[in-house]
Amino acid sequence: NADPKGPATTPDGDTLPEQEVDPRSQSFQRLVRVELPVDQLREERIPQRVADVILTFKRIEDKLPDFTGRANDYYRGYLGINRSYLQWSREEAEHSNAAGLILENSGFMTQDQLMADYYENLASTWEMPFPTQRQMVVYAYFQELLTAQNYLALRSRLLNTDAKVAAQILGLIAGDESYHGSGYLQFTKAFHAVDPEGTRQDVLHVASNFRMPAVH
Repeated sequence: NADPKGPATTPDGDTLPEQEVDPRSQSFQRLVRVELPVDQLREERIPQRVADVILTFKRIEDKLPDFTGRANDYYRGYLGINRSYLQWSREEAEHSNAAGLILENSGFMTQDQLMADYYENLASTWEMPFPTQRQMVVYAYFQELLTAQNYLALRSRLLNTDAKVAAQILGLIAGDESYHGSGYLQFTKAFHAVDPEGTRQDVLHVASNFRMPAVH
């Protein structure tokens, strides 16, 4: 429900019970349902270069299970981080679906081509770029915020070609990515509260050796 004064609802429009929507709770989140005219994607003109980048992003989103699968044991002793990785994987899978929706409906790839590309992508795995738990949390913070900026840059390109629905989809994904990055910033702050100097050293190390999963 987009109305901040109205009742919170599920994505299917069902009102949540009162005990689940107490606005005094720090963990309270209001679910928002967005209706998109997906059929209009067939009429939008998306530059080939932008479509190529969207496909690359889709492939990266599909790699999150490689990372989160290892993280299930890697962060077993950190309940909050462990649970966040499971949720992160689920949400990134939805980003992949959204990217596929754009590519299919705008005529760049068929459903069969998307499926073939997905299975071909499974042949390689994404390896964690840093060896420690804390460094990987810092990496996730940097990576998610930069990913949000990349999606916003693509959104701007699409708005310049009047591809408004595709741009809106990428804008929603960018919001998710920014939210994820903010979550990993909070985890980084928790590490810093326990070990300030060690955390500062890890932040500098990750920043000095950081690379995005893919570069265009």
